Amino acid sequence: MAVGDSRWQADSPLIVHSREGLGKTHLLLAIESAVRQHKPDVVVAHLTAEKLANECLWSERNGTLEGLRKRYRHSRVLLLDDIQRLVGFQGSVVVLLRELLESGRRVVLTSDCPLPEIVGLSANLLEYLQHSSMMEIHSPDFNLRYAIVQRMAEALVLNLPDATAEFIARHVTKSVRQMEGALLKLSCHARRSREPLNIEITRALLGDLIARD
Repeated sequence: MAVGDSRWQADSPLIVHSREGLGKTHLLLAIESAVRQHKPDVVVAHLTAEKLANECLWSERNGTLEGLRKRYRHSRVLLLDDIQRLVGFQGSVVVLLRELLESGRRVVLTSDCPLPEIVGLSANLLEYLQHSSMMEIHSPDFNLRYAIVQRMAEALVLNLPDATAEFIARHVTKSVRQMEGALLKLSCHARRSREPLNIEITRALLGDLIARD
């Protein structure tokens, strides 16, 4: 995706989907950072679908819905996480979101599943979203997992032998979020014990993660 230039417009709205823990939220954060870096004058609205729905409900009850709509109309980029959370919602949130989607703004939405599998989404919203560009984030292969483990270990200043990093990459495969949790657990142990992390220690510490994988 070419963030901040005209080529993005053809892909807007873009729906990014994957199962949990594969980096959709990190992707939105990266897009927000890139827009702010290259287009500092552009207003970015980045939030979860659940927060948008709650804001609409609160504004309806308090008679401030028009003010909320004006605030979001001021943004030029909308990054909305977890649109599956809009299942069951109707009314003002659907009207507002469709208004933003139809207004030429650059929009990226994320979901934990493909759009056709989101049962219960407003038909009014679904009618518009079904013409969106779609992108799926796949689970990382071994080489990518190994690179991620090494990068995370570096960020944590964790001395991780290559054989141990390879063991983690081969056995902790469910998600990037799971790998992050594994490295944090190892880092805490290493700081407390001050002993080197070998495969035996790693297997003992991460036995619950490996068993579930």
